[in-house]
Amino acid sequence: MIKLSKNDFPKSLLLFFFITFGFIAGIKSYLLGYTHKYKHFFEAFQYNPTETVHNFFQKSPPNDTIHFFISNKNQLQLSRDRERRIGIVLDWIASNRKDTLLNPYKKEVNCNMYYKNDKIRAKIKIPGLIWDHFLHTKRTSLRIQIKDENNFKGTKQFNLLKPETRGYLFNYIINEITKQKNIISINYSPVQVMINGKSMGIYLFEDFFNKYLIEKNQKKDSIIFRLYPNNQNSEKKRKVKVYHPSPKKLNQSQQGLVNNIENEIGNLNNILDRDKFITLVSIGFITNSWHQFHYNNLGLYYNTHTNLIEPIIREVKPRELTFNQEVVDGKEILKRIKTLTGLNSFLSDFLIENHNNKKFIKQLEHRTDELINNYDKAISSKEFINYDSIFNTESIVSSWDLNILKKNVSKIKNSFFDKALNDDTLFFKDNKRDTIIYEGDLIIDKTITIATNEVLIINPGTKLSFSKNANLIIYGNIQMNGTENKQILIENTDSSFSSILSINANGTNKISYVHFNRLSNLNKNNWINTGALTFYETDIEINNCNFTNNLNGDDYLNIVRSSFQIKDCNFNFILNDAIDIDFSDGFINNSNFINIGNDAIDFSGSKSNVFSCNITKCGDKAISCGEISDIKIEKCDIQSSYWGIVSKDLSLVNVSNTYFLDNNYDFGIYKKKDEFGIGKLIEQNNYGVKKVCIDQYGTYESDNEKIQIVKLNNAKK
Repeated sequence: MIKLSKNDFPKSLLLFFFITFGFIAGIKSYLLGYTHKYKHFFEAFQYNPTETVHNFFQKSPPNDTIHFFISNKNQLQLSRDRERRIGIVLDWIASNRKDTLLNPYKKEVNCNMYYKNDKIRAKIKIPGLIWDHFLHTKRTSLRIQIKDENNFKGTKQFNLLKPETRGYLFNYIINEITKQKNIISINYSPVQVMINGKSMGIYLFEDFFNKYLIEKNQKKDSIIFRLYPNNQNSEKKRKVKVYHPSPKKLNQSQQGLVNNIENEIGNLNNILDRDKFITLVSIGFITNSWHQFHYNNLGLYYNTHTNLIEPIIREVKPRELTFNQEVVDGKEILKRIKTLTGLNSFLSDFLIENHNNKKFIKQLEHRTDELINNYDKAISSKEFINYDSIFNTESIVSSWDLNILKKNVSKIKNSFFDKALNDDTLFFKDNKRDTIIYEGDLIIDKTITIATNEVLIINPGTKLSFSKNANLIIYGNIQMNGTENKQILIENTDSSFSSILSINANGTNKISYVHFNRLSNLNKNNWINTGALTFYETDIEINNCNFTNNLNGDDYLNIVRSSFQIKDCNFNFILNDAIDIDFSDGFINNSNFINIGNDAIDFSGSKSNVFSCNITKCGDKAISCGEISDIKIEKCDIQSSYWGIVSKDLSLVNVSNTYFLDNNYDFGIYKKKDEFGIGKLIEQNNYGVKKVCIDQYGTYESDNEKIQIVKLNNAKK
């Protein structure tokens, strides 16, 4: 037998084993994200050693913990789906075929979710197209769909993401600093996740593209979509991919809207909300990020009130800025953004169209300055400091992306940016307004638009006769100056759709002594609103007016995101709701409502007072208060209606010195929408209350033993 000594073992073979092992270990470390963590740790320590050490000691427990229990069978299905998806990504890398990543099937399984004291029936799956969401064998991102009446953080569908996929709190900060510009903001927060009793660490909660996201942002439910180039046809053709509602649930008008957007080849910029896209562009400059501009990432929301498309900012990935010039101004911002938006043709077209627009350039400079100021406030907020300390338990370099943002903000501030801002010879508000006067008898047979620099004054005794689906759309200001002896009459004469719509109007709109008759909701080329008169983000005062006999629409008067005063008005023979107040503050005094098809007054997300109003014969509710409204009702008279006053969906309603007679239910207290809770109603010194209907979990207390309390298992109306 031949014996080999230790020295006889080939050194080259040993070296080969070491290299192979190191290579495999390195690849695995890279794919699982460990290499990036180590790299970021050393870079963070080099950049700011004090903060890195501080993060190590500054840690807080999570505020929220979710427990998931998934059967072994369902866990196996998720594991196999993960492996299949990794294979899809590898095929994409090998073939460079982008279509392999489009809409891959994602396996969804049942699970039980426990949050606080609630057991929640849900479905769970692994989201994402790229493997940073699902490469790790044990810890993947998750998408949750709640299937029962419960909710989590005001939604029934949401993501729980590996926090590094969103830069930990980086996208939280981006949404916080853009929130004040009325862009739809996505909520982010840290959540401890447990699966079958085992901790998965701290995840990042993220809102999903759905009606709950729209609702949280106090906007009207509409379509959320992405806009893709349609490579099968001309490059200028575009394809809409709808995320909300489900494409199968699009109604006829929504489908028509989608077709309109796809066919707006050269005129798409006409339906972009310019102000909100300026915010999107400014964010791109501050973060030096192209990722959120890509058509796979840029969410879009259609605002039914303005007939404009708004961006939803998501998946921003920062890079450090470098400047080769002393003064950074709007032209430099545009130059940089053009390179970042190259993969999105409609954004490129938007920038090209405004390239020489001096006002646009100045607006871009000022918006950038506003967002930088918002950044300073956001990073010093108590909520951010709390969230940051929670994520320190997950990674002490969780603020890596935020450090890049901090550097960029500092560079912009030190680049003589103020010099550009101070040069405002082209950025001023022209206070001169063109005045348009209506008087006498006028026939309106085509839609009239009042521009932002115009004021429409309607003199006493004027009669406006609308026909042929004509509308009055106001972006400037309107003053209807009727008097008690010379009232203004505005009516439709041919039963077509005629409406008045005021959008972001300048100053306060004032309407006095006007009779509105036979009007309908706006319905113009798939632009549809619910109200015959709609005031959106507009201050409005309405006094001594009559509203009668509307022909179509859910509401006669719809006030949205506005400040309002309604006094001494009459609503008679109304088709559905007389007044619909959404996310607005104001009061309604000394007004009368008779023969109302649905609700006399419908509040959603509003803070308002109702004083000395008489309401008779409502088909549904005299006063409906929902979606976290705060309403005070005093000295009203409510008779012969199905419901008197209803508090629902976490609203707080105070009712005092009010008289009730012959209503089916005088009070209602319940939950209508799963994403909210039960309303609360406090009443004192009221008269005639006989019957109260409350949710199975609701409570009602009264000293009057004659009151009949009806509990319903499901009081949804």
